[in-house]
Amino acid sequence: MLVEIHCEKFRTTPVTFTEGLNAVVGDSVATNSIGKSTFLMVIDFVMGGDTFYKHNKDVIDELGHHEYFFKFEFDGIVHSFMRGTSNSDIIFKCTEDRIVRDSISTKEYREFLSDSYGINHLGLTFRKMVSLFSRIWGKENLDPYRPLTEHKKQKASESLVFALKLFEKYYSIENLTELLKEKDLEKKAFSDAFRENLIPKISKKKYIQNQITTEKISGELDDIKNHLEKYAVNIREIVNSEVEEIKSEKDNLLQSKLLVDIRLKRVEESLRQNRNVRSKKFDVLKKFFPEVLDKKIAEVEEFHSNIAKILKNELKASEKELLVEQSRINEVLAKLDEKMKSILSESSIDNPGVIVDRVYELSSNMRTANLENKYYDQNIELNQTVKNIKNELNELKKNLLAEIENLINTTLRDLSSFIYSSSKKSPYLSFTSSNYNYEIFEDTGTGKAYSNLVLFDWAVFMTSDIPILIHDSLLFKNVENEAVANMMSVYGNFNKQVFIAIDEVQKYGEEAEEVIDQHTVLRLSDNHVLYNKDWRKK
Repeated sequence: MLVEIHCEKFRTTPVTFTEGLNAVVGDSVATNSIGKSTFLMVIDFVMGGDTFYKHNKDVIDELGHHEYFFKFEFDGIVHSFMRGTSNSDIIFKCTEDRIVRDSISTKEYREFLSDSYGINHLGLTFRKMVSLFSRIWGKENLDPYRPLTEHKKQKASESLVFALKLFEKYYSIENLTELLKEKDLEKKAFSDAFRENLIPKISKKKYIQNQITTEKISGELDDIKNHLEKYAVNIREIVNSEVEEIKSEKDNLLQSKLLVDIRLKRVEESLRQNRNVRSKKFDVLKKFFPEVLDKKIAEVEEFHSNIAKILKNELKASEKELLVEQSRINEVLAKLDEKMKSILSESSIDNPGVIVDRVYELSSNMRTANLENKYYDQNIELNQTVKNIKNELNELKKNLLAEIENLINTTLRDLSSFIYSSSKKSPYLSFTSSNYNYEIFEDTGTGKAYSNLVLFDWAVFMTSDIPILIHDSLLFKNVENEAVANMMSVYGNFNKQVFIAIDEVQKYGEEAEEVIDQHTVLRLSDNHVLYNKDWRKK
């Protein structure tokens, strides 16, 4: 546990700590900016946190860079350290009389704390465990409706993983989670390969066509294999088969070419026609309606001229596309004609090479079709596997979270009954497989919201291995005096270290005041601020 913090800039130093509750107490008029929250931030700082030198920059600006010496005691052994504001990434090991020795990184230091507090088996870093439950003004973890959210950018899924690890449930889904990550990577690799055309992506229709194609090719290859001698003597049978395929493909292309030619002819005819509206076409109209103004006629003529221009541009674009398509079809037709000519030419000679070429072409087409279908099958199978793993993982996670939910809510009911009486509804935590909700019933005021945040922290603190708890005085503002008095008795009974800041203690009654007095480690007031320099007034 933390036993001491010393700083030459403190007005009172060193500050020593005990097991259980450690209270930083303000004055009876709740004077602000005397150092209560800052001192809690210093505790967070010596616990490996980084918020102090980011949020409390005024301290460094006014005092300059300075050092904090601190001691922990684990199993009867004292460990002394120093951390400064000028190079906070380095922690120095010290002797008990504050002589600096070796240095270690903040990562190594946090690992030391995790090991010393006996929490490294949870799969959570030390800071991940303690930072959320260090509720200090200046941090982003003060939303009473999102008590498992450490900072604004944190996803709900991260909060659920935190809860599962904290309550030692994560190991039950760890293998499935890793398997899902692996399969998601495979799925992404397939998507990337499809997108970059590294492997072919086909539709279900194409898949069925490939099956028909491979079946047909397989039959022809078997036929060639079984009647090789006959084909060697009579090449014409193979040639006729190839010519028939080419002719079928050519017929389809000619049909497409006919449709393109017809559309192209219509477009060219439209472009040749002059559809502009001329003013002379209104002469007859003016004869019968002389009151029609020339200006109006001119406006109509201009409108129709603009429409004609737009239509002309669209027709030109369509003409260009049709010409490109026409050229492509003609090119393919030319290649088919050349191929047919070559086949018919070779067939006039007793040339066994035709058989080899045909077998090669069939095998190549079959290989392509099989490969396309293989990737299709693998992709479908992979997507189904990912879906099945997600469903299994979500169901398992839902059940595990329900166990945590039940444990916390049972504890919340007991705590709420003690603080408020059994007549009031207790706050309620609920999980889904991807999110969570913390409901605060009846009273939605700031005071009740923060007091229910305190109850949540207590429930987790009491049912898990969270090593420390830090609560700032803002959590007690606007809370009923009787409720705060009851809270103090709960704080006073904790065995693990708790650090709180509080002021106006007299208004909470003699019993609460007695508990606070017994556990006060530092008193601050308007005339006795935290540091030996007071920069509140310039």
